[in-house]
Amino acid sequence: MNMPANKKIGFIGLGAMGRGLAGNLTKAGYDVVVWDRMPAAAEAFAARTGAQIAAGPAELGAQVDVAISMVPDAPDVRSITLEAGGLIESGNKDFIYIDMSTIDPTTSREVGSALAEVGIKMIDSPVGRGVAEAEAGTVTFMVGGEPDVLSEVRPILEVMSSEILHVGPLGAGSAIKLVNNFLGGGIIATIAEALALGVKSGLTVEQIIDLSDRTGTFNKILNTVLPSKAFLADYTPGFASRLAAKDQRLALKLGSDLGVELPVGDAVMARYAACEEAFPDEDYMGSVMRLVEKQAGTKLRFKGH
Repeated sequence: MNMPANKKIGFIGLGAMGRGLAGNLTKAGYDVVVWDRMPAAAEAFAARTGAQIAAGPAELGAQVDVAISMVPDAPDVRSITLEAGGLIESGNKDFIYIDMSTIDPTTSREVGSALAEVGIKMIDSPVGRGVAEAEAGTVTFMVGGEPDVLSEVRPILEVMSSEILHVGPLGAGSAIKLVNNFLGGGIIATIAEALALGVKSGLTVEQIIDLSDRTGTFNKILNTVLPSKAFLADYTPGFASRLAAKDQRLALKLGSDLGVELPVGDAVMARYAACEEAFPDEDYMGSVMRLVEKQAGTKLRFKGH
């Protein structure tokens, strides 16, 4: 059954990604109620969009047809769902919970199982792409959960996205997001080192990209993403170093749980741990570039920047 726009939606977590996603729901005409652990974030969003503010997750869950969360880490998901004052205490057994956070699949499945015991259905739907796409409603959702539950909330997800990928049962969305972020983190760390090697050899960033355009090393991060930001010396906040490091840790933990050795991942983790310490609230792509710049004693930027 598709949910019409008169259904009420709760949104928990109004950070850089959450406020853009939730904003698209209000633009689409949904009745939205929000909560954030930082009251100022909820107040600012409500003032801008007309959304209501709940006193906490339980109160939010008591009045909605769908509850969505976009919070930083697995402990935050457990807190807003299963702990005192969480969604599980809402008294409402007739809503669907969508977690869009980047967490480990084990937590997704454990939370989903606990909520199912009181009748609450859940899917995990982490997000691909960044803040600009969240605001534009063009993110990619990687969904884990039952097909019939996804069908019920698909119109809501479509308002916030340009692509919805159903990848398997509950937890599969979280798993593929960690795999993707693990891959992206490794690519960025390798790019930084490769550029340092090239620039110290007398080449330019432009020359390295030009050759990549013509060979099998072409990739979106080197050829599109970094040229629009870090190579212009733009280090304004985006996806913070601390969150990149968190995702790398979760991926390494998943590897350990599954018996998969990840020695390259361990080396990449060391890079992000250093970035987390040096640039805790700055764009993680730029942070890796700056970290390697300092260590190599050179600039990894386009001419004039």
